[in-house]
Amino acid sequence: WAETAPPPARQQSAKPAPVPTPAPPAPVPTPCPASAAPLRERVERYERELLSAALQAQGYHQRRSAEALGLSYDQLRGLMRKHRIRRPRDRTAST
Repeated sequence: WAETAPPPARQQSAKPAPVPTPAPPAPVPTPCPASAAPLRERVERYERELLSAALQAQGYHQRRSAEALGLSYDQLRGLMRKHRIRRPRDRTAST
């Protein structure tokens, strides 16, 4: 067996690596009051508000509203059905 030379010694850098500063502690969540709606109800209410606002901003054009929300047209239509959101009737049209 031939003897092998030991690996060359590593050179140390002149500067020591910076010590990361610890992150501040995470804020403690405040408990919800007992009268607050359950999470599911609040999420659904927020979803309805977002849908309604996007539809109104886009003049109830569903494809543009879907794009503004980052949804497909079919996803928007499904959410409109879920939340029973319809385009308001045009009151200026004669009956």
